Amino acid sequence: IQNWIASFEATLFGSSWLDPTTGYARFTDQASFIDWYLVNELCANQDSGFYSSCKLYKTRDTAEVPGRLFMGPLWDFD
Repeated sequence: IQNWIASFEATLFGSSWLDPTTGYARFTDQASFIDWYLVNELCANQDSGFYSSCKLYKTRDTAEVPGRLFMGPLWDFD
């Protein structure tokens, strides 16, 4: 996981970070990030400020598909 995170960070800070093939998109599940953001905005969730109640998870790498970073699960709406 350390190598994966290092590669992800290097890509984010690299010059081609927006490239759809070699940029950050190959590391993330963009739909989960969009869904998470929209739900938290629509609900005006005060706990979604990236300091307490934001969760991420990464799927396992397989021979066919590299693991991706997902935003979620949605929780803590009090």
